[in-house]
Amino acid sequence: MKVIEELVKLMGHLAWPVFIFVTLFFLRSEIKSAISAFAKRMADPSSDVSIGKEGLSIKSRVDAALGRIESLEIDQNQSKDLILGVLEKESILAPKEHSEVVDPELMKLADEYLQIDAKEWTDRVRLKNESARKMANLVLTRNISKDLLASQAHEGLVMALVSAIHTSPDEKDFDRISVIVHKVSRLHVKYIIAMAIGRIFEQRLAANTDVDRAQEILDLYTIGADQSLRNRIAQTKAIITMVVSG
Repeated sequence: MKVIEELVKLMGHLAWPVFIFVTLFFLRSEIKSAISAFAKRMADPSSDVSIGKEGLSIKSRVDAALGRIESLEIDQNQSKDLILGVLEKESILAPKEHSEVVDPELMKLADEYLQIDAKEWTDRVRLKNESARKMANLVLTRNISKDLLASQAHEGLVMALVSAIHTSPDEKDFDRISVIVHKVSRLHVKYIIAMAIGRIFEQRLAANTDVDRAQEILDLYTIGADQSLRNRIAQTKAIITMVVSG
């Protein structure tokens, strides 16, 4: 009798583990699909979900922080260039009317930007960033018309415009970016445009009605984007989300 009672107790203890085992066995394909989908979502740069040593976290907050840090690093380098420009050419800071002709020195820098062709990707990016800072410096210190640059088809001049916008945005800059969106093909220019959009929203110089248009631009630039640009787009989207929801 005791043996039977012990067997009944044993079966009672085993019932739940056996049930779980059987359930997992029959649902193994669904569970595998769910885990695979979850993993893909975490690997997606645009996903809001990430996982680390401390468990699940909100990836968008990390993206927004990274985007802001990169902008601050560019600001630091740009500030050095602007200070040097002021020291070397103090007279150019005096207010003056915008010219209807592109500044010859800026035109030269814009042409040189398009000719940058280093073998290593990191070298190309560094040289292009340096060129972009020089052009932004010129646009800002010589009071070159942003509207004039927005009307140009030259991709080097577009880079000069968006670099200046990122450094010193105003309330009309989102409209200017909307004008030049389809004029560019280079990933580096698209990268700086994405950064400039983030800066405009971060400084609350865009309206809530501009959010959909900004998302359209960023989604457009994901087509043919490399990993670096996709990461930047995700960071800019995160910045916009935080500003709008905050």
